Amino acid sequence: MPTVMGARGARQSNNVTRMSDFDVNELVARLQLVTDEMAGAGDRVRAAVSAAHTTTFHVADHDGLAEITADGRPRLTGVHLHRDALHLHPDDLDHLLTTLLNEVLGEARRATGDAVFEALPQQIRTEITRVTDR
Repeated sequence: MPTVMGARGARQSNNVTRMSDFDVNELVARLQLVTDEMAGAGDRVRAAVSAAHTTTFHVADHDGLAEITADGRPRLTGVHLHRDALHLHPDDLDHLLTTLLNEVLGEARRATGDAVFEALPQQIRTEITRVTDR
């Protein structure tokens, strides 16, 4: 293989691809395909986020003392307490509401994240799965 002398006299391989070896039209076409694919992926992700944001999530305790709703943003959209909940010790009521809030907001975050993940191109989902053990 031919060698050339580098700037400091070191030998270097002459196995370098030059810009003149590229088919510019093919390169432009490939870049356009990538651009179009990413624009489509962006549109799908935006649509998935919008749909997830309008989804309502409900959680309630098994005794029917409290129900909490949230949307996919996640944003709290409602708290409904049964009158018997007002007779609970404040620490018990705090624990009940905190547990339900964490549950509904976690559910909303997971659902929105899953919707965005599913809207991504397969190659990106595969890479995310590989690096995060999703």
